[in-house]
Amino acid sequence: MTSIVQHQAKLLAALESRDLDVFTNLLEESQPDASCLEAACREDDCVEFVRLLLERGVEPNTLNITLQHTPLHVAAERGHYQIIEALLNDSRTDVNSLNGSEQTALHLVVKNCKKSPDTFRHCIILLVSHHVEVNSLDWLGNSALHYAAENEDQDTALLLLRSGAYLGTRNHDREMSISGLEPKTLETFLNSCIVLISENTLKMRYEFLVPDNQLDSFLPKNKIVSEETSAMLNSPIPEMDAILAIAATPRLQHLVSHPVLSTFTNVKWQRVCKFYFSSILFYSFYIAVLTTVILEQFLPRKPDEFCSQSSIGCFWKIGGRIILGLCCFCEVVKLVFTLAMSPFRYRHENAFEQITIMILAIVVLFGNVSRGFAALALLFSWVHLFCLAGQHPTLVVYFHLYKKICCTFLKIFIWTFLLIFAFSLSFFVLFQNTKTFISEKHDSFKLFWNPLSALFTTVGVFVGGFETKFLEFESSAIMSHIIFILFCFLIVVVLANMLTSIAVQHGETVFRESEWIRLLSMAKAVSNIEKHYLGNPLYMYLRMKKMKLNSTQIATWAVKWATSLWIACNWRRYLKGLQNMVVVHPKRSVVFPLQRDSNIMCKYVVPENILKKAVTIAKGDKCQDERLSEVQDALKRMEDMQRDIFALLKKYDSGTSE
Repeated sequence: MTSIVQHQAKLLAALESRDLDVFTNLLEESQPDASCLEAACREDDCVEFVRLLLERGVEPNTLNITLQHTPLHVAAERGHYQIIEALLNDSRTDVNSLNGSEQTALHLVVKNCKKSPDTFRHCIILLVSHHVEVNSLDWLGNSALHYAAENEDQDTALLLLRSGAYLGTRNHDREMSISGLEPKTLETFLNSCIVLISENTLKMRYEFLVPDNQLDSFLPKNKIVSEETSAMLNSPIPEMDAILAIAATPRLQHLVSHPVLSTFTNVKWQRVCKFYFSSILFYSFYIAVLTTVILEQFLPRKPDEFCSQSSIGCFWKIGGRIILGLCCFCEVVKLVFTLAMSPFRYRHENAFEQITIMILAIVVLFGNVSRGFAALALLFSWVHLFCLAGQHPTLVVYFHLYKKICCTFLKIFIWTFLLIFAFSLSFFVLFQNTKTFISEKHDSFKLFWNPLSALFTTVGVFVGGFETKFLEFESSAIMSHIIFILFCFLIVVVLANMLTSIAVQHGETVFRESEWIRLLSMAKAVSNIEKHYLGNPLYMYLRMKKMKLNSTQIATWAVKWATSLWIACNWRRYLKGLQNMVVVHPKRSVVFPLQRDSNIMCKYVVPENILKKAVTIAKGDKCQDERLSEVQDALKRMEDMQRDIFALLKKYDSGTSE
């Protein structure tokens, strides 16, 4: 009697010699194990053997304990299209099964696609048609799109994007696949997301920007929190990450103004602008209260006049500090809550300014501050409000121009300061005894008394705040006139006109990029709001797992503390509908009417020039598709004609032979 081991050896021998009849007879004698199926999947000419083994009931999802893979992974790694098809035609095969590296068959096919692009891309299409999870992540956090971008395989990347790959997935190194995509590849895909339904209707598809509403799948497996808490804390993933990453990549940033990305940014902005304005109004009120509390300390008045003669003034002296204390408390809670919800996932913009203003306000609240400190607090808080208001999409172009000119002028001033300082020293020597009479104070002052005062006076002469008639040229008539003329030419004329021309040049550049600047400002504002409303303390655990800190007691305590804070803020749980007001998900496409009298209703308003550009792109792609369809029809007709001719020739040859 043949043992199981001997029978298995005979099966493998028949498989190796490709003797299908012997193999079939051996299958009738005993049930084979999964190792035989795995061996058959290694060779591309063993399709019939694979089908026979599956018909005999061999389990296709058996994991090789040693090599940590299934038969599907073996076939996928080698690009055996027909064997993959035979495996997937079996209803028992799990297309999303994972190997030891937590990779699906799609990961392996994409990684090896450069070996034989056409064959492996056929395998990708086959896997996608059987509903493989395109966005599945392996043990490094890489999706299939990451490997396509890493291999610089643009055709495969385009195929994955069209199959539903999410563009914003980050691996454990916080890297996106965007860095490996070429502008032409991404633009081609974006063009395909515009669908012209009719002459009056345009549809934009945003599947690649809108991720699934779920945390990473391994969270419930860990005992950091219970499954009930994990489900309760589950929140949507931010949707602006991909657009911000595109904007941060120099060779891709021009695509931010593409109709698909620009309309999505406009849609998101219209959903969250109410939160933005609420934040600006609160901060304006906060600064106004801080200002009145500071001014109340320095207004000119007699002792106790403010409280004794005005009940309103006395009330504000006490009530203003109470309101300022409440505002500071709200800011502290907001900052702590945001940091607890998303300490690693986001870069908190303006955090330094917020903390600084909080510290200044607390010092003002609990003590009598000096005039210098009060002036610093007022200046810093109002400048911050100026910057926040300048980030609004309607003002951001001018604010961007203002910042650019300031930075350029500062660089030039650091360089030209040497020249200005040289003239100030010369003026100190020449005009040290020059006096200026100030009628309001009935006194005269020496403005060039020492080098420091000479420097300030020289800068005043440059900006036009000093009258030169007070200068005494008599002490060294010839040299003083020559040096002053040189100062007027080099500083007042040349430098001033150079700064003006630079400002004009910057203005032309900024206004040429105004659309891109406006969209980027919208994207950043929306992302900042997402940071507050879509944060989740469990993401801290994901980051700690990458840093190998998830098993320490301190890390566990920190995550549990953040989770408790989340649960304590019941308003977030009761008003969980706020999340749905921020995200577009699950509505992954939007239909825009192209005419005002259209029957299609859309609550979003998109600039007309963007819709016109989208229509042009859609019509161009439609014409290309029609031309391609015509070419394919012509080729099909030619093939039919050739087939008919070959049939006639064959019939003629058979008649002649008879």
